[in-house]
Amino acid sequence: MKALNLPDPIAAYFDADQRDGHAVARCFTRDGRVTDEGETHAGPAAIAAWKTAASTRFSYTG
Repeated sequence: MKALNLPDPIAAYFDADQRDGHAVARCFTRDGRVTDEGETHAGPAAIAAWKTAASTRFSYTG
Protein backbone atom coordinates (compact mmCIF):
# COMPACT_ATOMS: atom_id res chain seq x y z
CA MET A 1 0.00 0.00 0.00
CA LYS A 2 1.22 3.49 -0.83
CA ALA A 3 1.99 5.74 2.15
CA LEU A 4 -0.06 8.91 2.30
CA ASN A 5 1.48 12.29 3.02
CA LEU A 6 -1.16 13.62 5.41
CA PRO A 7 -1.10 16.85 7.44
CA ASP A 8 0.09 16.16 11.00
CA PRO A 9 -3.34 16.54 12.70
CA ILE A 10 -4.95 14.09 10.27
CA ALA A 11 -2.07 11.61 10.60
CA ALA A 12 -2.37 11.86 14.41
CA TYR A 13 -6.09 11.07 14.22
CA PHE A 14 -5.53 7.97 12.08
CA ASP A 15 -2.79 6.82 14.45
CA ALA A 16 -5.05 7.35 17.48
CA ASP A 17 -7.91 5.59 15.69
CA GLN A 18 -5.87 2.37 15.81
CA ARG A 19 -5.64 2.60 19.62
CA ASP A 20 -8.72 3.58 21.61
CA GLY A 21 -11.42 6.16 22.20
CA HIS A 22 -9.36 8.15 24.67
CA ALA A 23 -6.52 8.49 22.16
CA VAL A 24 -9.00 9.72 19.54
CA ALA A 25 -10.53 12.21 22.00
CA ARG A 26 -7.07 13.71 22.62
CA CYS A 27 -7.00 14.73 18.94
CA PHE A 28 -9.78 17.26 19.61
CA THR A 29 -9.93 20.49 21.58
CA ARG A 30 -11.93 20.61 24.84
CA ASP A 31 -14.89 21.98 22.89
CA GLY A 32 -14.41 19.65 19.91
CA ARG A 33 -17.40 17.95 18.32
CA VAL A 34 -17.96 14.85 16.23
CA THR A 35 -21.14 14.32 14.24
CA ASP A 36 -21.75 10.72 13.21
CA GLU A 37 -24.93 8.89 12.26
CA GLY A 38 -27.02 11.99 12.94
CA GLU A 39 -25.75 12.53 16.48
CA THR A 40 -23.27 15.11 17.77
CA HIS A 41 -20.78 14.14 20.48
CA ALA A 42 -19.24 17.18 22.22
CA GLY A 43 -16.18 17.26 24.47
CA PRO A 44 -13.48 14.70 25.26
CA ALA A 45 -15.62 12.32 27.35
CA ALA A 46 -18.41 12.16 24.77
CA ILE A 47 -15.96 11.73 21.89
CA ALA A 48 -14.13 8.93 23.73
CA ALA A 49 -17.43 7.19 24.48
CA TRP A 50 -18.58 7.56 20.85
CA LYS A 51 -15.32 6.11 19.49
CA THR A 52 -15.28 3.26 22.00
CA ALA A 53 -18.87 2.30 21.16
CA ALA A 54 -18.29 2.61 17.40
CA SER A 55 -15.21 0.40 17.67
CA THR A 56 -17.25 -2.40 19.20
CA ARG A 57 -19.81 -2.21 16.39
CA PHE A 58 -17.52 -1.88 13.38
CA SER A 59 -14.20 -3.31 12.24
CA TYR A 60 -11.99 -1.88 9.55
CA THR A 61 -10.01 -3.73 6.93
CA GLY A 62 -7.26 -2.37 4.75
